[in-house]
Amino acid sequence: MRNNPNFKIVLKTFYSTNLKLSVLKAQIVKKYLVDKNGIDEERFIIAEPKKLENLIDKNRVYFIPPFE
Repeated sequence: MRNNPNFKIVLKTFYSTNLKLSVLKAQIVKKYLVDKNGIDEERFIIAEPKKLENLIDKNRVYFIPPFE
C-alpha cells in the first residue's frame, strides 16, 4: 500500500444485529492501519454498513485504484 499512495481504501462492513458495533469495527481497522502502518488517514473511506439477514457480522476491505 505504501508503493501505491494514490489508492483509496474502502472499509465496508456487513451486520445482522448490531449497526454500532459494525461501524466501530471499521474505525478500529482504520486506526490500526493509520497508527501501525503509517497510512494517511485521508486514504480511507468508511462505507455505510449494509444489513444482511441470517448472516454473521463481517468486515471487508476493498482497494480502489487511483482516479485520474
